[in-house]
Order: sequence, then structure tokens, then C-alpha cells
Amino acid sequence: MLPNDKLEQLQNEYAILHLLYHRNYNQHRVAVWWRYFDMIHRGVRKVLRGIYEAQEAKKIRRREELEKEVAAVASHLLTRVMGKAFYHFHSVIALGQFVNLGFVLVANLSALRSLLLEIEGVQSRRHMQEKPLKSVKIDADDIGEELTIDSVSKPEPSPEVRTIDLFEDIAPKKRSREEPDSGKSEKKKKKKKKKSKSAIDDIFG
Repeated sequence: MLPNDKLEQLQNEYAILHLLYHRNYNQHRVAVWWRYFDMIHRGVRKVLRGIYEAQEAKKIRRREELEKEVAAVASHLLTRVMGKAFYHFHSVIALGQFVNLGFVLVANLSALRSLLLEIEGVQSRRHMQEKPLKSVKIDADDIGEELTIDSVSKPEPSPEVRTIDLFEDIAPKKRSREEPDSGKSEKKKKKKKKKSKSAIDDIFG
């Protein structure tokens, strides 16, 4: 069910869990996170007890029943308890009053989770709960068409585009100051010359 080295690690982590339970019972038993801590403490104890009884069982049928019970308890802890416990243990760190205790709780929880996943029944059950990936059908006969350099047609050159000024025909061209003016300007000049004559010029012709 569980290798000997993993079982020894699980015993060590449970010893830390049990020590934390007795040292902090009177002070933190009213806290919200203690409820999940208590559930983990009792659940891990059931797992270890079930493994010991399964190893000592002489009948195969009894051994299989105990292994199923251990897998069920471990699966319940992983799917229903440890996720919420991880959230509440982080809240202990966030409060800042018992930071060391919060770090120990999170570290112990992560170690227990990795060890419980090593149990045979838990692994198979977890994979059954995962959604399978959608399979994509590929037609093996459809291999496509081979393309060569000659088979690829070159794109035809696009015709030249003549830029048109939208305001070319609408707005009249401005005349430069240096351009000669029309007949109207010559009349204006003659009128100006006539006005420039004084009364003395009229007398003497």
C-alpha cells in the first residue's frame, strides 16, 4: 500500500502534527482554522492505524477491506479538507500574530498531502476524477499536396495607382504676387495716375 520509506515519513509528519495539536489546544481550539486542523489530525491517525492493521491482517479479504478504507479516508482529506485547511492556515500567517505557527502548519500540510498521494487507491481515484482530454481525429490518408517552387504561382504585379489630389479641381490656384495681372489691373493703374495729377497740372494743360 505504501513503501516503507514513505510510511516512515508519514509517521514523522504525524508526530509533528500531534505535538502541535497538544501544545496549541488550549489557546487556539476556538479559532476557525483549528476545526480543519483537528479533522486532519484525526484523519491521518485513521490512515496510519489502517495501514498497521492491514499489514498485520492474515486474511486477504480483510486486508483488502482495510486498504479500501485507508484510501477512502485519504481521498476525503485530499478532496474535502486540505484545500480549505490550506486557505485558513494562510490566514494565520496573514494576521501576523502567530507567523511561525502558520508556516509550520502550511509546511506540515504540504508534506502530508504529498505522502497521502502515494497511496495506491488514492492515486487511481484521483486520476478517475480528472476530466479526460478531448481526442482529435486525424485522417491518415489526407497527407496534403506536395508543393514545389515552380508549382507556386507568382502574384501578378498590381497596377500602378495614380494619386489624385482631391482638392485639385475644387480649390482655385492662388496667384503669386509676381504674376502679371489682367486688364482690370491696368485700368486701376491708369485711374491711380489720373488721380495723382494736381490742380496746377490742369491749368497748364
